[in-house]
Amino acid sequence: MVGVGSSLLTISISGYFFSGLLVACGVMGIFCFHIYHRTAYTSGLQMRTAVVSAVYRKALRISPSASSRFTTGQITNLMSVDAFKFLEVMMNINVLWSGPLKLALAIYFLHDLVGLKAAGAGISVLLVCIPVTRIREEF
Repeated sequence: MVGVGSSLLTISISGYFFSGLLVACGVMGIFCFHIYHRTAYTSGLQMRTAVVSAVYRKALRISPSASSRFTTGQITNLMSVDAFKFLEVMMNINVLWSGPLKLALAIYFLHDLVGLKAAGAGISVLLVCIPVTRIREEF
């Protein structure tokens, strides 16, 4: 892009341009992430509210003979902890498709950059670290 005979001013201007472009991409990424995060949080909160409302209505309409099977703690658990899972799922639902895609792209670019043997060594280290991390979490 920058030739051998380019002046210092041209190199400086292109450096400022690419620096500004890098900052603009970072800012745009932040805006997109926060819009997604807010939308996912709102959707999860609406789902959680609907589930809590349905469980509460059912708890009020349940017959006395059927209510003896459930304790107050079980109903409260359904309304608070279990309904909160909807919020957590909505926040992380896109990891189901983006996680494998990111992993595949990272492996491809690693292979393209350093070659097959080095990429295989890097992937092997990654695969060895997974059980080590799980074992370390247990202690």
